[in-house]
Amino acid sequence: MDEQEIEHLEKLKKIWYESEPVLFEIIKNLNGREMMFIGSSKIRNMKAYAIRYLLLNFKSFNFIERKFNLYNSLALFYNFPTISFNFVQRKIEEEKLREEYMKYLVGYDFLFDVDCKPEPKFSYAVAYKIKEIFDKYKIKYYILASAGKNNGFHIRISYKDLPLEYKKMSYVKLCDLFKRFTIKFMNNYNLPFIDDTIMDLRRVAKCPYGVVYPYYNLALPLSDEEFNNFEPEKISLQYWINHVDKIKNRGLLKREGNPENFKKLIKDTLKE
Repeated sequence: MDEQEIEHLEKLKKIWYESEPVLFEIIKNLNGREMMFIGSSKIRNMKAYAIRYLLLNFKSFNFIERKFNLYNSLALFYNFPTISFNFVQRKIEEEKLREEYMKYLVGYDFLFDVDCKPEPKFSYAVAYKIKEIFDKYKIKYYILASAGKNNGFHIRISYKDLPLEYKKMSYVKLCDLFKRFTIKFMNNYNLPFIDDTIMDLRRVAKCPYGVVYPYYNLALPLSDEEFNNFEPEKISLQYWINHVDKIKNRGLLKREGNPENFKKLIKDTLKE
């Protein structure tokens, strides 16, 4: 992209993040979660449970101009503390939060992060196979185009859609179960390119409906039809800026399913 095209896309990004339907959908996916900005630097330990607080963080950390990408935590929290914008005070409060992190934790999502760096088309092939298995088991999940260079995908199960037995587990044990399942699943089904390098309780993932820099694509939840006929152009900011009216209440497009079916898949996978 030349400078003129980048300048144009930066203007579109600013319009995107000022659009009420977009902000409404983003805040739904940040409420009760840690928010993180990742770009040339990383800023985490933020929360945004209303649009005005999201915009305040955007302004305070110069989110648009610094070309950050927007992430949310897999972890859910109750009364996650507000961290100061003052740099010195922030460091003190962040250290305290690291020590007390588990005190606020009330849930943890499951995530398959599919990303094939050598060949983007393999990302789709792996995600397609995972989706096929999840659909066969009738699992309640959603699939997100992660919108990076390699056209990756996030396949995610919200904590509230996990089986009751898993919700009774400690979060450390739940995270460990997810790790063991991921590794065994990859081996059993011969599915490489699922990221198993970072699988802990501080894990974050692309926040739905965020603009992914420097590609100016959207971290977009996909319907079955959109995934089966996936075209990178259809997740571009350039495309969706003309369809902002279709964003509000679009949600995560979760598949219908029973939480117990995910438990069955894990048991079937781990016993093999």
